[in-house]
Amino acid sequence: MKSQVALCVLLLASSTIFAQKVKTGFKKGTNFAQYKTYSVAPGEMPAQKPILREIIKNTIQQEFAKRGLTQVESGGDLILVHDGSIDYQGNVALTTLYIPLPGYNDIFWDPTMWVGGNVGWAVSGTYFQQGTLALEFVDPKAKAVVWIGTVRQSINFELDSKEKTMKLLDKAIVKLIDEYPPKG
Repeated sequence: MKSQVALCVLLLASSTIFAQKVKTGFKKGTNFAQYKTYSVAPGEMPAQKPILREIIKNTIQQEFAKRGLTQVESGGDLILVHDGSIDYQGNVALTTLYIPLPGYNDIFWDPTMWVGGNVGWAVSGTYFQQGTLALEFVDPKAKAVVWIGTVRQSINFELDSKEKTMKLLDKAIVKLIDEYPPKG
């Protein structure tokens, strides 16, 4: 029984680690059909991984082109503001040190009700890299943000192959841009 519970916890944790998390929003009442072109706002910070940044920018351009938006050098109907980061997240579990007694698997021990000396705690877990991409469309005529979206994707540059990492990033970008134009 314990091994089944542990397997379920492991499967749930791994599915949340590898799933893309997409959030989007848009200005109500916006007619997105009027937008045909966009310009990209220059980045404020130099890229730590310039090749990766170019690959991501190309994927973004291709995905928006599939949705009828053409990138122009300047003067687009929309201005695309973008930002991205890679940081470390922890997947940590805190447990009490409990020594199981063979043959007594149904013993309940409530650490919150324990009185006495320092029993001890055990911390285990892993850290993983998580990339975040934020895209924002600004209508320069209305001087308003009309669409914004973010996607988070767990990645591991050290352990995964470049191909696997790029597939994960491409999938995350496509999932984000699938939310443009908004359906509601």
